[in-house]
Amino acid sequence: MFEASHLKPSMDWDTLAVDERDLARTDDGGTDSDPWAAALDYQAVRRYASQHPDKGPYAISNALELPRGRVRGWIDDRKPDAARGIEVARDYGWLDATMQDQPFLALNTLVANVFSGGSIATDTFVPLCTEPSRCTPYRTTAVRCVWTSVQLYCTLRTRSKSGSTQPSAAEI
Repeated sequence: MFEASHLKPSMDWDTLAVDERDLARTDDGGTDSDPWAAALDYQAVRRYASQHPDKGPYAISNALELPRGRVRGWIDDRKPDAARGIEVARDYGWLDATMQDQPFLALNTLVANVFSGGSIATDTFVPLCTEPSRCTPYRTTAVRCVWTSVQLYCTLRTRSKSGSTQPSAAEI
C-alpha cells in the first residue's frame, strides 16, 4: 500500500548547510586540480610553521612532502582561494548554519536571486540581483533584511515591463 509519508523529503533541518570541502570545491582551483586538497595542504603548512617557527620553506616542504614554491608562498601570507573562501565563510558564521538558520536563508535567497535573473560582477565579484517590476516593496525590504543580517551585499536592479534593467536607488 502506498503511504503519503513516502512523499516527504528526507531532510534533517539540523544538518549543517555548508560543508568546508564542498565550499572549497566550488572554486575552479586555478593551478590546483583539487581546491579542497590545496586548502588542506595550506592548513598543514600553516600548522607546521607555527609549531616549528625556526624552519624555513625548504624544511617544511620536505617534512610535508609538498613543492617548495607553494610552501614559500603560503608562509609569506599567500593562500589558495579555496582556503580564503573557507576562512571568510567561517568568519561570517556560515559554516555553522543549519538549514533553518538565518545565514542559510540568506545564502539560499542570494543563490536563487542570482540564478533567476541576476549575475555576479566579474570585476568586483558583487552579486547583481534583478527584481521584477511587479515585485512588492515588502519583498524587496524582506530580501534586504535577510541579506544584511548576515553581512551579504549585492547591487539590486529593477526589471521594467519592457525587459530592460535599471539600477535601484540603493545597494543591498
